Amino acid sequence: MRLGRKVKLPEWRIKDLYPGSGQFATEEAYGEAFLDCCRHWKIQLICLFGWLGPLPDNVREAYSGRILRQFCGPMDPGRRDFFSPDLVGPGVHAAVLWYQRTLVGMNGVGVEPSTEVVTQLIRRKGEDCPIVGASSVPILDGGTDAKGHAIPFDNPTTLAARAIEVEHKLQIETIRHARNGTLTPRMRPSPLIPARFHSTLAEAKAIGRALYPVERHLIPK
Repeated sequence: MRLGRKVKLPEWRIKDLYPGSGQFATEEAYGEAFLDCCRHWKIQLICLFGWLGPLPDNVREAYSGRILRQFCGPMDPGRRDFFSPDLVGPGVHAAVLWYQRTLVGMNGVGVEPSTEVVTQLIRRKGEDCPIVGASSVPILDGGTDAKGHAIPFDNPTTLAARAIEVEHKLQIETIRHARNGTLTPRMRPSPLIPARFHSTLAEAKAIGRALYPVERHLIPK
């Protein structure tokens, strides 16, 4: 917001523009209000960067292929991953840390844990929503480096602080690709989560939800 004001971009706060506010009788009515705002400002691209509110089907229909969503953890659309409507922010980082450190415990030395931040292209309901940008973020697990300097031991807060910087760079990069028409779907050659670790993933996500519960009206769709 501060950067936008510096270059005199128009600003309109939508703090109360979500169904949980009690302002709208239906989700569709909320979507129409959202679209009215977009039409007024002649919005060409919707970027859900930090937005926790739900996105109605009529908005997805009107802007299919012109909506970008940021996610602070690894995603693998159509297969098991860390995305869940009731798992956001530090809860995602908590789940990733628990999952990765469990794998290190299973597999021993030589495994270098990491996470990633991604941007996703949102299309109308029922259509594929591919990943169009991803950046890796190493997980720090203590110890010392080659020069004897101490390496921090990440927790959800410290990992989030480093990941958000990478997210911001990825957001700008993805917007540039959208503007230039060069967005490219990214497909993993193999599943992010192997079948033998599905139960481990479920446990990790349950821990993330328990540590960082999300208010029901803020759960995104």
